[in-house]
Amino acid sequence: MQLIFWIVMLLKVPHVITRASKKANFHWRSVQPRRLPKLNHQYRQIISQLTDQGVCSTTLDKLGIAGTAEMFMLAEQLLKTLPKNISLECTEERATASHSMGLSAGQLLHHPDLFMWGLQPQWLNLVENYLHQPPAYLGCILRREVPNQKQVGVRLWHKDGEDYKVVKVIVYLNDVGEKEGPFEYIPQRHSPSYSQFRHVNNTVRDRDMAPVVSPEIWKRCLGPRGTVVIADTARIFHHASLPQQDRYSVTFAYVSIAPKNLSKCRQWCPYKDTNSWLQIQSQLSPRQW
Repeated sequence: MQLIFWIVMLLKVPHVITRASKKANFHWRSVQPRRLPKLNHQYRQIISQLTDQGVCSTTLDKLGIAGTAEMFMLAEQLLKTLPKNISLECTEERATASHSMGLSAGQLLHHPDLFMWGLQPQWLNLVENYLHQPPAYLGCILRREVPNQKQVGVRLWHKDGEDYKVVKVIVYLNDVGEKEGPFEYIPQRHSPSYSQFRHVNNTVRDRDMAPVVSPEIWKRCLGPRGTVVIADTARIFHHASLPQQDRYSVTFAYVSIAPKNLSKCRQWCPYKDTNSWLQIQSQLSPRQW
């Protein structure tokens, strides 16, 4: 039995070394002296809240980003193309299709005004200051959360694994109150580790989280249409709470230029030499590229 144990441990060594090396490289890059883009007071406050809490909530009007009106109008138009009545029959509890429907980052390449909004200088400056290294943009997704009373997919409590820090920007496309299944999170100082949930195979539902972190500490991001939730979804446990009514949102995602898990990043948007991607390439500045 001891021999088997040591064989298993030796097989794990390359993976452990690779993981440790990637983490060390990430932190090494983040402490290197570099001239970061300048931020105004509001964006510095966002960085401060992200660092302290892991989440910051604001509005599109306050952010003042070019192309916002066009982006929001296009997002609303695309929502109208989604089927109104649908039965979600996906049985994979971790799959997005088990609780919501929408348009993937690959599909949204056909709508450059929406995709390119995530590459505006304000976002790149913000993420670069937060990561303290060059950012990479994964793209955006449009989603309608369906009230089917199933705590599955992103409704399970989780931390994102694309990188050691992952910035997600969630824009509410309708008013989101308690009934619309708002983004819910546990502040950084209270967020537990996955080791506390091994007994449920890291499939963490409300009933599993409650004994570890009191529901009184959980925080929900409510707000009218145009509310923007900015979160480091790799550092905090979070989820979409169970909706009783539809919730509509568009999410933009960012990681470092050398992320921890490239395969997960590519699941966001498997870029190919399609006409849509080639068209977008022609619009990119060197920094955006």
